[in-house]
Amino acid sequence: MTTFGQLIDDVAATVRSFTREQPLLTWITGGISETAEEITVNDGTVLSRGRIEIDNELIILEDVVDNRGIIPPFGRGADSTKATTHAARSKVTVSPLVPRATIGATINQVIAGMNGRMFSLDRVESKAHVTRVSHELPADTQRVLAVTIPIDPTVLKDTWFARDYQFDNQAPVSTGRALYLYEVPPVGRNISIIVARDLVPLDEESDEFTTSGLPESSLDVVLFGAVSRLIATAGNYSIATRSVGAQTTLGIQTDDVQGATQMSRHYYGLHTQRLEEEVNKLLNTYTMKSHYSRRY
Repeated sequence: MTTFGQLIDDVAATVRSFTREQPLLTWITGGISETAEEITVNDGTVLSRGRIEIDNELIILEDVVDNRGIIPPFGRGADSTKATTHAARSKVTVSPLVPRATIGATINQVIAGMNGRMFSLDRVESKAHVTRVSHELPADTQRVLAVTIPIDPTVLKDTWFARDYQFDNQAPVSTGRALYLYEVPPVGRNISIIVARDLVPLDEESDEFTTSGLPESSLDVVLFGAVSRLIATAGNYSIATRSVGAQTTLGIQTDDVQGATQMSRHYYGLHTQRLEEEVNKLLNTYTMKSHYSRRY
């Protein structure tokens, strides 16, 4: 299974394929804490004043002395990244074209943008009540796909599909989502509610891609969407973050804005095409059961 970190690597490699030069790299010779004010690297000749990246943290260097990079008081956790510890031999990227934290955030933006068309499935268990017909659902429920009620509690597969119910996304319950079941099953009988839930953002790089609620087959949909967004801004970002003393910088092969825009549109087209395919596959696999919806 693909992890969040592997997806970040794949997006970075695709965006980097449109650059003239590869990033300058070295590694820290000793571990550093989240408050360290200098780093020692294996090859100080590649360092310069400006931004470096270690793991997912951006660090600003104020000066370079031999193999030591001097960090100002405001240098840790630059650009809203998180200052953290880094182990010895961790890779140092000088003036990254697109930081890993930015790629991760862009991936989550693409996933969020797929909400409403794509969804994750969940089964909510509830019990029939004597005096009420409402059943509270998770706050991120998009819709109800089916409601099943066992005919015989001892036979798990012996169920019927309820048809007289209504989903309320503005219900007067704590989550704001509720199912109103108007068929009357035996009291205490378990009710299984199949719901479509919102996709969730990825957090740790070790998280599996499917943690988002998306199937593994939609991995390229997210990759194309992220690449489309990043290519459109990569040129400007490399200029904005270019280190003051750097002798070698990164740049888009097509220096003109029009070329980057065309490539961005190309990847957006791929994203849109594959998204339609995944949406159709999802809807064909998990069709909402027909039911009555009462009007008041």
